[in-house]
Amino acid sequence: MKDNKRIVAIALLTEFDLERLGEGFSRAWPADSSPCFGELLTQIDAADREMWQARDREQLIVTQRTEPQRRG
Repeated sequence: MKDNKRIVAIALLTEFDLERLGEGFSRAWPADSSPCFGELLTQIDAADREMWQARDREQLIVTQRTEPQRRG
C-alpha cells in the first residue's frame, strides 16, 4: 500500500472504546466539535440508501430471470 494515511474509518465511539484502542488509534474528533458532522452523516446515509436500492434492483432482476415462465 503506497499511502496508508488514505484509509478512512468513521465510527461513533465512547471514551471507553478509545481507551481500549490505545496508542494505535492516532486520531479522533469529538462529534460536537467537528465541522459539518451532520452533513457527513447525511451523505453516509444517502450512500448507504443508494447501495441498498441498487442491491434490491439487482435482486429483483435476478428473481425475475429465474422464475419459470407461465403459459396458459
